[in-house]
Amino acid sequence: MIAHRLSSKEVRKIAKTFSNCREIPTNKSSNTLSFLLATEPNPARIQIHCDTGTVITLRIFDKLVRHIFKHKCALRDVENIFRNPPELSVTKLDELQEKGKRASMSDGQMLDIGETILAAESEALKSHNHSIQKYREDLMPEKEYACSFPSCVMKEVDHILQSPSGKKGRITCAATNGNSAVFLYQHGHWKGTDGIPRKLSRKLLQHKSSPTYLSMGSKERYYASFEDGKKVWDGPQSMDFFFLKKPVHCVAFGRAVNDFIVVYEDGSWKHFGNMPSGLNKLLTENGRANNIDCITLGANNEYFVKDKDGQLWWGGVSTMMDQVFNEMTEHGKELQFVDFGCIEDSYFMMYT
Repeated sequence: MIAHRLSSKEVRKIAKTFSNCREIPTNKSSNTLSFLLATEPNPARIQIHCDTGTVITLRIFDKLVRHIFKHKCALRDVENIFRNPPELSVTKLDELQEKGKRASMSDGQMLDIGETILAAESEALKSHNHSIQKYREDLMPEKEYACSFPSCVMKEVDHILQSPSGKKGRITCAATNGNSAVFLYQHGHWKGTDGIPRKLSRKLLQHKSSPTYLSMGSKERYYASFEDGKKVWDGPQSMDFFFLKKPVHCVAFGRAVNDFIVVYEDGSWKHFGNMPSGLNKLLTENGRANNIDCITLGANNEYFVKDKDGQLWWGGVSTMMDQVFNEMTEHGKELQFVDFGCIEDSYFMMYT
C-alpha cells in the first residue's frame, strides 16, 4: 500500500463542506479528482492525485496558467488547501523559475481550465444578477390587489392575503382558473386555495425547489417553473413542442383545451388554437411581435397584454371588468398584472 494514498470518498466529503467548491468530471478510470473553487479575485482549480497524495493548485498568473505542487498530502492538508488555496506572487514565481519549476500546459489543458473559469464566472454573474433583482424588488412600491371570485374562493383568497404568512413578502406571481388561485411570494414560499389541479398541487408540494412562475387554465391545464430550472406542465400534447422550443417566460391558456399562447424570454411568442378577436393584430402591429413581456387569457375571450416597455392593452372583457380598468386609470393607479378565471368576471389584479 502506498503510504500517502488518499481516499477519494473522504476527499469528496471534505469538498462538500465548502459551498464555493464544485467537482469537475474527470476520467473515471483514473484516481484523480478535480475541483473548481470560486475564490476571489480569481478562481482556482485543485487536482488531487489520490494514489500518490499529490495536490496541484492551478492559478492564472501573468496571463498564464501556473501549477503549485504539494506532495505527500494527508486529508488535513487537502482540507487546508480547500480552505486557503495557495496564491502566486511575483516573488514566488521568480523562485519557481529559478528552480526550473515553471508550469507549462498543453492546449487541451489550457482549454479545460478556461472553460472551468468561464463556468465559475457565469455562476457568479447569475448569483450577482439574482441579488440585484431581489434588491430591485425590495425598492419597488408595495403592490395592491383587487379580485373577484365565487364566494367560497373569495373567502379563501381573503384569508391568504390577510394572514401573517400571506403578508410576509410581496407576491411575485398570481394564477387563477376561477375555481382556485395560487400565489407565489418573493422569498420562495407559496399559498393556494382549495381546488388547485391535483397534479399541480402534488408537484408544488413534492418539489424541493421553490416555484418561480405559475399559470393555470380550465380543464386542469397548468404550467410551472422552479428555481432549480425544472419545468412541469399538463395539458394537450400540442403544448410539448412549444415548451421545448426556447426558454419560456409565461404561458396563457384560452377557452378550448388546445387554445394557448407561449411567450418566450426573448419577447417573441407562439400560439396554438384560437385567439380572441383582435389579439393577433395587437401582438404583431408596430413591431410588437418580439417585445412581449406578459399575456394572460380568460375562458370567455378576455385578454391582457403587457410589453417590455410597460405598455398595457386589454380586451374582450365584460362591461363590469372594463369599468374596473377605467376606474384604476382615473384614480392614477398603475396596473401591473391581471389574470382571468374561466368563470365569468373572475380575476386577480395587481397594481401600484
